[in-house]
Amino acid sequence: MAENRPGNTKYFSVPAENLAGFSQKEKYGKYDNYRAVKEMKEMCISYAMAYADTMLTRLDQEQPEYFEDAENKSKAELTLDIATNMCLKVTKYHSRVFRDTHSQVIEKDYLND
Repeated sequence: MAENRPGNTKYFSVPAENLAGFSQKEKYGKYDNYRAVKEMKEMCISYAMAYADTMLTRLDQEQPEYFEDAENKSKAELTLDIATNMCLKVTKYHSRVFRDTHSQVIEKDYLND
């Protein structure tokens, strides 16, 4: 039968005092610029994936033999390629903002040591 034990006596448990502090996601989420750019990138990817899926569904209806050829990419690969190309500028901007935010987080932690 199951035993009711306190939370920190269970196997592989981590004491609450070791969980104090912020995760990396919470650290970066404090910066408004990073949070806004991250949301913009997620929105761009979701719209681009939907657009690519719609276009490739149309291609599949108009040319059913296109995806059967061995030399052509699969529908999933093409969807990802189209979405990546459509959001390339946003992804580059996200990377630049991430690097800036990361340097701010490291600088803040460095000065607190």
